[in-house]
Amino acid sequence: MSRPWWAIAMQWIVWFAVMSLFMGWIARSFRRPRADGRDDVLEYPRSILVLGILGAAMGLGLAALGLLLGSGGESSYVLGISLFFVLMGAWLIVEYARVRFQLEPEGLRYQTMFGKRGILHWEEMQRVRYSEMARWFRIDGARGEVVRVSIMMTSLVEFAQTMLQRVPREHIDPFALEVLESTAAGSPPPVWG
Repeated sequence: MSRPWWAIAMQWIVWFAVMSLFMGWIARSFRRPRADGRDDVLEYPRSILVLGILGAAMGLGLAALGLLLGSGGESSYVLGISLFFVLMGAWLIVEYARVRFQLEPEGLRYQTMFGKRGILHWEEMQRVRYSEMARWFRIDGARGEVVRVSIMMTSLVEFAQTMLQRVPREHIDPFALEVLESTAAGSPPPVWG
């Protein structure tokens, strides 16, 4: 017995509305001021943690469903897709928990996902680029350090303002300079596309 066309259309309309609200909430959370007033700290907002947990849970649910219902080649595809969601969710959770930056008078203090810590002094920043595809600023240091600052982090406006004040313009690629100036004026690049 097939469902009427309007029930199918309604299902997709509700799905689109719920996803639009969820994605809007995530995008707004990047721009929300920090509750503790620490504009010198860049970190992922709590929505990234929620997204990671939901992704991992969805992956585990798919895996369980695939194991219960599947047999043959189809179940291996379901397990592969579920593994992808689990890994992406875990990646977001670890990024949320580990990656931090702090704007300091002498430079940008950083902690990477894999635990590397350090400070990249303002005068040692040799090249600043922006990747539109990856949605991050890449900062190359004089000693070979590479620091990537995602546009999904809090305090991005303060980061851009500080970069424009502290890093010589000749060390900033033209496109990155344009994005930093726009971000410093309160118009960061869009998170989705």
